[in-house]
Amino acid sequence: MPLLYIFIWFSTVFHPSYVGVVEAEYLPKEKLVGISCKLFSDDLEKTIRSFSGKELDILKGDKKINDEWLKRYFAAHLSLVIDGKPGQPVYLGYENDKESTWIYLELKNIEPPKQIGITTDMLYDYKKAQLNIIHCIVDGKRQTYQLKYPNKKVLFTID
Repeated sequence: MPLLYIFIWFSTVFHPSYVGVVEAEYLPKEKLVGISCKLFSDDLEKTIRSFSGKELDILKGDKKINDEWLKRYFAAHLSLVIDGKPGQPVYLGYENDKESTWIYLELKNIEPPKQIGITTDMLYDYKKAQLNIIHCIVDGKRQTYQLKYPNKKVLFTID
């Protein structure tokens, strides 16, 4: 087999994937929607650097500076609509877990929802190949949807 074919095969088989996960869970006792986002740290870091124009280090850098830029990025790239009413989740913080970073947000004062709309284009500005898996959990029932560029909206109806 010619060397070029071997290279093409390896490139196809070992090409990295770009996947993020958003989980929105309604917590009835607290009357809030808790949101966690899990992204590959290196992809997130490159995205935030591009977004901010600053050299940032998500893993070892200044946590206060990272928090500020993550807060700004998620305010611009993640929003919810609960029963037709728009809401901007409040950024709570982040933590690193090996190769991933978890970002935490919440939306307070929410009555039991009938519909939850999630809009996100997380990391689309970094890689158009980004796939965002969206989970919505209400009353212990999980619904899942996959968003691929250019799609950025999903609406979950709660039975």
